[in-house]
Amino acid sequence: AALHAFHTKREAQPRRFSGRIKNQMLMAWLGLPKTGCLGCSNSVPQLAPLLRVDLRRSIGAEWQPLVLPAKLKALLLVNIPSHAAGRTPWGSD
Repeated sequence: AALHAFHTKREAQPRRFSGRIKNQMLMAWLGLPKTGCLGCSNSVPQLAPLLRVDLRRSIGAEWQPLVLPAKLKALLLVNIPSHAAGRTPWGSD
């Protein structure tokens, strides 16, 4: 929601979004009310009722629904085979 608000305002007023630091500050300004931080009255949205996530445990396996916690507030998807100069913390196939 914050990214959409940022994009919409940037399209409407491009002169206002003229630098990287300024853009980051405006993105934070538009995004903070959505997080519930800093005394903002909006609560953090619960994602579980809005999302459906299916996963496969291995290649060729059947897709299975992932049960999400009721109070899920964030979802991080990691799709990287390695990082930090080739280390493979999840093992290699």
